[in-house]
Amino acid sequence: MRTFLAAVSFLTIVRVPVQDVPPGRAAIFFPLVGAILGAAGAGILIAANLVLPVSLAALLAVAFWTMISGVLHEDGLADVADAMRAGRTPEKMLAILKDSRIGTYGAVAIVLSMIARWQALQHVPRRKSSPSVSSRSPFPEPRWSLWPGSPDPPAKDSASHSLLP
Repeated sequence: MRTFLAAVSFLTIVRVPVQDVPPGRAAIFFPLVGAILGAAGAGILIAANLVLPVSLAALLAVAFWTMISGVLHEDGLADVADAMRAGRTPEKMLAILKDSRIGTYGAVAIVLSMIARWQALQHVPRRKSSPSVSSRSPFPEPRWSLWPGSPDPPAKDSASHSLLP
């Protein structure tokens, strides 16, 4: 349990009182922590999409992932983008990777990464329930009401949404 908590502490802004586990030992739990964060972001996306347009719900999920990780991935991406600029010697690249400042290439890489994640989430296919299940559902219009803006229009006749089985 201490190793898992150390992974949570290393990869997120959530602080737990585990100080004696090195990140190398906690690395075994990095995929699990990532899956938990991914599921939490998906839950935020689905819940927010009930009251917000899909673009704002996707932006909220990306903001959650960025904040909960303490911008760890963005920092690494910016460092690599700045260091890998063409025409640099290996020594200069290592010096840039150790530098805490952000350069133009790093800033552009972060912006493009955030836009790509936001747009990718905005275009995630929505699950559609089967007609045999939705026709027996006691809830009106279950096929399209979960995801506002779905391409499936509501049925024009009320007989297809009968409350009787």
